Amino acid sequence: MLIYAPLYVFPFRGVGAEQAVVQDGVDGQSTAFLSGAELRRLDARIARLTERADHSGAADAGRRTAGLPRPAEHAPLLPFSCPNCSAPLPLLPAARLHSCPICLRLWSVGAHGLELMPTRRLLPARGESGRVPRIECWLPFYRLRQGSEELYVPAFHGRHPRAVWNFSFALNRRAPRWTEVEECCRPGAAVERVASSAAALAPFLRYCLEREEAGGATQAELCWIGFVRRGPDWVEPGLGLGIPGTALNPWEATAELPMPAARTG
Repeated sequence: MLIYAPLYVFPFRGVGAEQAVVQDGVDGQSTAFLSGAELRRLDARIARLTERADHSGAADAGRRTAGLPRPAEHAPLLPFSCPNCSAPLPLLPAARLHSCPICLRLWSVGAHGLELMPTRRLLPARGESGRVPRIECWLPFYRLRQGSEELYVPAFHGRHPRAVWNFSFALNRRAPRWTEVEECCRPGAAVERVASSAAALAPFLRYCLEREEAGGATQAELCWIGFVRRGPDWVEPGLGLGIPGTALNPWEATAELPMPAARTG
């Protein structure tokens, strides 16, 4: 199954030169403005790809893509949008699962398209007032179960992985008691680790926690742990353990291409 996010190129004749606007085919937002050398390079690349598809044949295509994964001959194309409400899904390169910003459902890319993932929220115990704290941020963790043992592995990397792992070590030294609810939530971080990768970290966690090896197979379940804001940190209210707020957001470099100013007169 090949997932694609379509882009449209709208050429037009600007002031003294050919220009083009690149538009996202899912949400309709303009993403770039091309002119001059940039537009010529795009035109040349499209021409080469078209010529290659028409005349080079399968042999040449095979040489140019040797060693790279190739889709099936008749692989279907699927728009990268929520199957439930049709909202565009955020395209995050490191994300393993994709959360809809409208209906909050969680999707994975499977063999037959986007597949709905279960959402397990772990609510903290009630406080002295008898009320459950109001959760402001949900962060993804894998709950590893092997026999009677439970371990929690972060499913995200964040900006400072060491701070995230310090929280995980402190969490696994405690015996958290949560109420499990199967409801959708708005993620505070993208899921950047697959279940098999999380399960492979179980021996490392046991070594750091000085625990004996548990018998049986390791089962990994994706869960969302709730946090509240306390000063600069995100704190799990039931245990009082926190993660620095600066450790969550991944490092990103974004560049915006300015659109041409409207000309009058």
